[in-house]
This record gives sequence, structure tokens and C-alpha cells, in this order.
Amino acid sequence: MNKRPVAVSGIAIVLGMIGATLVLLSLGAILAAEQSAGWMGIIFALLGVLCLALAYGLFALKSWAWPMGIAMVVISALAALLSAINRGTLAFLVLSLAPAILLLGGLFLPDVRKAFGRNGRSK
Repeated sequence: MNKRPVAVSGIAIVLGMIGATLVLLSLGAILAAEQSAGWMGIIFALLGVLCLALAYGLFALKSWAWPMGIAMVVISALAALLSAINRGTLAFLVLSLAPAILLLGGLFLPDVRKAFGRNGRSK
């Protein structure tokens, strides 16, 4: 069994907190009287459950967690980019993309890749 790198534990804990927060926020939005808030609640709930599943997978070093993490980071970065384009500010773009870039960098650390059965170097 592979030893879990500290970076994986940190990423899993942060994702778990984000997931739990999204699920709690979704409950408020779903219970709101407005239909649009209800839809946002459903989206928040789905994202929260995905974050919680990814946090579990990373913490347990499941083989599916590494590619799922990469996919979620890429989707998150694209969403941040689209939001920044709508808002038109460089500061918003930097603040939105920074977490995704840090997470992506963490997932590509050699010890993290090795823990998930990926080779330490990209070809």
C-alpha cells in the first residue's frame, strides 16, 4: 500500500471542507421560495457531492481520484475563466484561477503522482 503524501491529505481536507460547505449552501438555496435559487441549490449539491467523493478518493488513494481531480480542476479553471471574462477584471481572473493552478500543481507533484500509480515524469 502506498503512503499518502502530505499534499494529498491537504488537498483532500480542503476539498472535503468545500464539498460540505456547498452541500450546506445547497440546502438553503433548495429551500428558498424562488425557482432559480432552487436550481442553484441543486447545482451546488451536485458540486458538493463531487467534491466530497473526490476528497474521499484522494484520501483513500483510489486510482480514479487522480484523473477525476485533474478533470475537476480543468472544469473549475474554465468556469473561472468564463466568469472573469463576464466581469472583465484581471484581479477576478487571478483570484479565480489561483486555486485551480495550485491544485493542479499539487496533483502533479512527483510523490502525489507516484502515490496514485502514475509515473513520476510526464513523457
